[in-house]
Amino acid sequence: MEVPLPPYLPCPVKALATKQIHVGAKLCEYIKKQMKTDVPTDFKDNCDALDALREQLRNSQAVTSETVENLTTYFNMLSKLTSGINISDKGAGAGFTYNNVTFYSIQFENVCMCYNFAVILFNNLNSMNADGKNFKQTVPMIKTLKSLLDRALEYHNEDFNKVITAATLDDLQSYANGDYNMAQHSVFVGMNKETKLAEYANLTAQKLKMINPPNEDYQKYYTAIASIYLGNEKYKNSEYGVAIGLFRQAYKIIPEPSTLKKSKSPFKEHWITLYNACKPQFDKMETENDKFFGEIIPRNLPDIPVGKATQLTGSIEWNKTTIETKKFDDSAASSLIQKVDNRLSNFREESSHALDDISKTLRDLPTAEFDEATNVHNQLIAKRQEAGDLSARLSQLLGIKAAQISQRNPNIFNQYGQLSQMLQKAYETDGYFEGQLATAQSRADTVRSYAQRLTDLQGSINAILDQAEGAAKLARESNGKSTEQTIEAMKSFEAALNELANQLNPIFADTFKIVKEAKAAAASITQESGPEVQSAINGFGQGLNCYSKLCVSFNNILTAVNQF
Repeated sequence: MEVPLPPYLPCPVKALATKQIHVGAKLCEYIKKQMKTDVPTDFKDNCDALDALREQLRNSQAVTSETVENLTTYFNMLSKLTSGINISDKGAGAGFTYNNVTFYSIQFENVCMCYNFAVILFNNLNSMNADGKNFKQTVPMIKTLKSLLDRALEYHNEDFNKVITAATLDDLQSYANGDYNMAQHSVFVGMNKETKLAEYANLTAQKLKMINPPNEDYQKYYTAIASIYLGNEKYKNSEYGVAIGLFRQAYKIIPEPSTLKKSKSPFKEHWITLYNACKPQFDKMETENDKFFGEIIPRNLPDIPVGKATQLTGSIEWNKTTIETKKFDDSAASSLIQKVDNRLSNFREESSHALDDISKTLRDLPTAEFDEATNVHNQLIAKRQEAGDLSARLSQLLGIKAAQISQRNPNIFNQYGQLSQMLQKAYETDGYFEGQLATAQSRADTVRSYAQRLTDLQGSINAILDQAEGAAKLARESNGKSTEQTIEAMKSFEAALNELANQLNPIFADTFKIVKEAKAAAASITQESGPEVQSAINGFGQGLNCYSKLCVSFNNILTAVNQF
């Protein structure tokens, strides 16, 4: 005898109302605004794919293997794309709205999305098994349902109770277990194992008692068919009295169709179907027992055994996806590096123009000529002092040894006199060239002043460039960290460079002004003082040569005088 089975438990809740959102678009807008640069193409492509995938999932009416694959891909992409980004209303503003309540949390999206698909799947299962004959085929779907509810419970927190409570998710878990036990029972249908069917029908009845909210019709239904299955088994074993007793026990539970005429219960048709399917067998048993067997119905009927429950486990591999996505993990960091390099390159280029102007102007300043004149003059002064000291020493000796010199070599007096005249003439010549140098010296001070100011500006620019390099290094070190840290690094770098630029701008202005003045001064000084300085250099060179020769001559005479 075929015992009709009811469909799966009807879903006790409704799906949440969700709005269309564009999380990916908001992420791109946020990154572009904060980093002040275009969003990397691969990152934007994946953000667009994320939004399209969510809309596809939001409009799903059934849960298929493709739906599950898309759901896992969506969660994985959502997690990666928002990793390290402040998606709150004060950040990217990427909120998820269900039943007009918004949370800025991908955990909330996980919970609500899984809940809605669980509701869809419950309804799919119920309609798919409306005739009670597809239990075996629906087991994989029930395992998917289990995974959805497990994930929703995993990510749920108390804040989400405004939209969906953990108790509701627990209730759906108990409904999923109820459907699973109904499917488990159906495995033995058609296998002529009435005792096993009775055991698992009784197990299902016991499990259905525990669902919340309770569905008494389902629990009674499986209690009744457990008695019917065991009654059939007893009848086959010629235990007619026990069999009839078990059927009577079942029909105390099954309402007569006449009592259901005014019932509005959606379960009414299932009771009528079960009553009509099993009543002929029951009537046959009683008739045959009255005619042939005459067995007495025992007062104590045997207990119906309870089958062994199998634990329902989920089947979704949440981290597995077969949809290929472009690489986007390092996009924000890569964009940062490019932005840093571009800004730093521009900073260097602007600074290099000023530094080049300074270097060229320093080369054009006639400081070398003035330095050469001063150097030769200093050598001249030293050699002149040496010659003067030798002359004074020799004059003293000639006075002391005048008698001896007059007797032995009076010509020494003539030689000394000639050298003294040459020394005096050299003194006079020095005065002329020193006058020329003194005239140009004030201009030399102007040249050196410009050179020092330009050198100082050069040092200031290089110091600021070093600070810019340091800021760039700190920004680059954010590579591989979270996108939010990348954004903060970019903002810090921009702020540092802006501050350094504020310091550079007046330096550039000073540089432009001083370079212009220095070039004009260099041209004027070269024209006015160039010949004088060069004449002084030549004159000092000749004087240095003269004093060197005088020193040699004075030393020769001293040697001769010391022999007397």
